[in-house]
Formats: sequence, C-alpha cells, structure tokens
Amino acid sequence: MKKRLTAAILFFLLTCSSFSTVFAAKNSDVTRIYKAVVKNTDFADKLHSVVPLYADKGVTEDGVNQRIKMLITRVTDIALEEKKNGTLTEENMNERFKAILTDAVMTLEPVYLAMILDAYPEETILKIAAGEVPEEFKKLYTVLEKEARCVLGFQERTVEIIFDDMQGYEWSYEAVDSLFNKDVINGTSDFIFNPSGNVTREQFVKMMCTAFDIPYGSKECNFSDVKASDWYYPYIMKMASNALVSGISDSLFGAGNDISRQDMAVLIYRIGESLGYFSPESLKYPFADQNSIADYALTAVNTLKNNGVINGDNNNMFNPKKGASRAEAAQMVYNFCKFAEK
Repeated sequence: MKKRLTAAILFFLLTCSSFSTVFAAKNSDVTRIYKAVVKNTDFADKLHSVVPLYADKGVTEDGVNQRIKMLITRVTDIALEEKKNGTLTEENMNERFKAILTDAVMTLEPVYLAMILDAYPEETILKIAAGEVPEEFKKLYTVLEKEARCVLGFQERTVEIIFDDMQGYEWSYEAVDSLFNKDVINGTSDFIFNPSGNVTREQFVKMMCTAFDIPYGSKECNFSDVKASDWYYPYIMKMASNALVSGISDSLFGAGNDISRQDMAVLIYRIGESLGYFSPESLKYPFADQNSIADYALTAVNTLKNNGVINGDNNNMFNPKKGASRAEAAQMVYNFCKFAEK
C-alpha cells in the first residue's frame, strides 16, 4: 500500500509546494537548530535507519544530514520571509508554523520524501500535505517552532553553547556564543569548536573582516600565496586594500602561519584607529614582558590594554610572540566588539 501511494503522494507534494527561495537563514541559526533536532528528536535516526534501502540511489547518512539542514534552512527562510511581509506574527505563530513546516517538507527531493514514507507510517506524509502535524512529527515540530521563535525575535535565547568540546573554556562561552550567532566564527565541524587549536593569519583576518564588515579599499595588493580560488582571498584583499593588514614580506601574506598575539593586537588596533575608536594616551599599567613586544606592535598592544580589550596571564605577561588559541582569539575579538559598541 505504502509503495503504491508513493508516486501519487510525491507528485502531489511537489506540485503543491509554494516555497520561494530567499536564503535569509544564518549558518549559525541552522547549525544550532540542527543540533536541537538531532539531540531532541528521532527524525535523523529514523531516516538513517532506511538509508540502506536507498544506497543504490547514492543516498548516504551524510547526505541525509545535509537534507535535514536544508529543511531547517527552508523552514527558517519561509518564517523570516513571512514575518517580513506580515503573514507570520507572534500571535499566529502556532497555527502558521504548521503550514511553514508543510511547505518546507514538500521541497525535499522525491527520494528523501520516499525515505520518510518508509521511515514513518504511510499516513504521515498525507497528514503533512494536508497541513497537519502527525503524531510522529510533533516533537520535531515543537523543536523547530521553539528555535524559530528565537530566530524571529519572538523569544529570547539564553546563552547555550552550541559546541560539545568547551569544557575548561567556560570563560569564553559568551564570546564564542556571541560571535557564532553573528557568523563571525564557525566550528571545525557541526558541534566541535576546537578551542585549544591555534589561529592562522588568514583565519583571524576573516574573523575581523566579518565582525566589522570591511569593504574593498583602493590600495593595490598582490600576495603570491593568496590565490583567487582560496576561501580567504576576499577577506585578505579587503583588509589589505584598506591598509589594515600587511604580509610577512612584500610578496607573501603568510597564509597558513599561526598569527602571533602581537600581530592580532596590531590588526585590531588598525581597525579601531581607522574607525576613530582610539586616541593617544599614556600607558597606565604595562605588561611585565613589555620589553619583549616588537616596536611595530607596542602602540597597538598598549592601547588595547589601556582600553581593556586585551589582558595578560596571571603573571601579567602578554607573551607577544606566542600564538593564541581559538578561544583566546574569540575572546579578544569579542572584547573589541563590546568596546566598539560603547
């Protein structure tokens, strides 16, 4: 019975879909909602259980995970679009969200809709198509609706770190959560941040460029180790064309090299100076290793310390030539973002 219904149901679903592509959802929102779906519902497990039936069609568990993220993106996009045009309000969210989930499910490719038919009772898809929330989908609906309320601004989200490997780095929770929500930083995978990992020069440039939405400038720049096909190319070009970052030589940017703490300070200082955030002032409380800071970085380090953007360790050491961990870099960028908002 289920297999005989498949073709008709899929045709009905695909022809009824009213979803328009907007792509407004942020990566951070999608990742956060995806984690909530995986941890609080059996939706992913149910679809994974029928993957072997569709192996000959090239379906994999990773492909299923990507489709779940696409579904979340579509749900979020539809909700954002409807909020913008006034169709969706806080008052009608409960009822309207059922139709939103229906529209989003309808846009899945036929093979994945067929997987839902195999993973759930045969009437599940028919109920979804009719705008109902079947019993098997109620938990999924509840999770998606709750998370969507936060994305839409109908409900405040408490600080809840998305990553599972932050034990011992509680001091950076607020920084990592804030920057992740703004798409300034990402994890190394869905739920892994790798807080102790080092930060490279291009990674830190991307963080700062994204945090402050730096546009292209007029200065010509050409680094032999930065190619147009590299993911970091636009960020380095934007920063370098505004004279906000320089290379390790005239022709090399130093892509792939860990960035030192003093070079991070210099980059932050240059952005702050270009935006008029800093004014000359005498150093109040120098670092204990002040003499180890390079001359080119001294003003930057001292200015950031004066303004509470950077701090030393328990011995008041800045360790200028050492690299910074991903958690430390996030904290430094977050501190500067808060300073800039004052």
